[in-house]
Amino acid sequence: MTAILADDREVEKALHKLLADLRAGGASIADGLVIKYAAGALSIEAPSVRHGEILIRLPQACLVPLSAFRLALAGDAIVLSSLRPGLKPTTVAITETMFEIYNLAGKVAHHRKTSPWSLIAAHPDLVSYVAPPSRDDFPFSAKDLASGNDAKVMLASFLHSRLFSHERSDEEKPSPVLLPITDFFNHHWRGERYAYGAKRSVVMRRSAPVAEDGYESFASYGLHDAYDTWITYGFLDEDVPFVQSLPVTVKLPGVGTIRLGDIPAHDGGDTEPTMEDVPPILARKGNRLKVGAVVIPGPQAPQALRRGLRVLIGKLGASRRRLGHLVTHAEEQILDANLTYYAELKSCLEGLSTSNRAHRAIRANFIRLCDQQIARLRSYIDYAAV
Repeated sequence: MTAILADDREVEKALHKLLADLRAGGASIADGLVIKYAAGALSIEAPSVRHGEILIRLPQACLVPLSAFRLALAGDAIVLSSLRPGLKPTTVAITETMFEIYNLAGKVAHHRKTSPWSLIAAHPDLVSYVAPPSRDDFPFSAKDLASGNDAKVMLASFLHSRLFSHERSDEEKPSPVLLPITDFFNHHWRGERYAYGAKRSVVMRRSAPVAEDGYESFASYGLHDAYDTWITYGFLDEDVPFVQSLPVTVKLPGVGTIRLGDIPAHDGGDTEPTMEDVPPILARKGNRLKVGAVVIPGPQAPQALRRGLRVLIGKLGASRRRLGHLVTHAEEQILDANLTYYAELKSCLEGLSTSNRAHRAIRANFIRLCDQQIARLRSYIDYAAV
């Protein structure tokens, strides 16, 4: 039996309705799964379910296709103003109940008070730091931010923090969907990853215990460092040990150049990146390489970055006797670029003037993020040198 523990009667009723709608649509939900709602926060517990067992399986009819609905904000409430003809009644019912839960829980209002995008939209000086031309994965443009269209930015960033890029088949392009129930799993970098089952159903399994009591089950939203989770999901991740490098062009005298990080790092494993996670080579032209993002690892894999750089520099034809020096030179450029970025972003944040109480709290968390990233980078310098 699936249990619901909620401190709000209306939210509890909506969650029961959502479970009924999902089961009518063919979803499988494990006995022993517990949906918790307290003070606006949703989470999933599974104290009696073993690690690796399936907690929920969602067939395609139970997914919420965002492109099929026209959405808008009325204050802090999400309103469905129209829908695409031909949708299954079950899909429509699930969608309506999901947005009812968001509205009852005050999710957009909370997002407005805590998301960095609320602060960024009010201070265009921040846009060049968090939405440079090299980033095209945000659901709105720098122009939208500069225009002061707060409702668009808040709704788009809220939905972006919850969407799943669903592949209906090998032939079709992925489309953005919401995942009922699995949307309520909190993120942990050691959590369970989303997977596909039969007929492209979406499956979530019980994660290994990561919290103190071990009851909560976590999802991994992807290979995200603390900066990614802050910008995309609006929370500070205190536990993740690695840093994903910003885009950097590494110059290697007499050898060539390596452009790193114009696309995010791939989600390549269940744990922190290891020596096998060499960034994919995206393009090569003469003595210039363009590769995916580089991860500056935590203490569990202190030499992973150097091993990856050694492979990449070797592909440029560097002599073996020079590899050690070139790897050190490349590593220094990567670290210097990241340390400079976070120091400059922190300085920009400290110089912002705001009388908005919520924005002051967001700014404080933003500065804290910069301090934590700088600390992780400096710690890497220490333990990688051993």
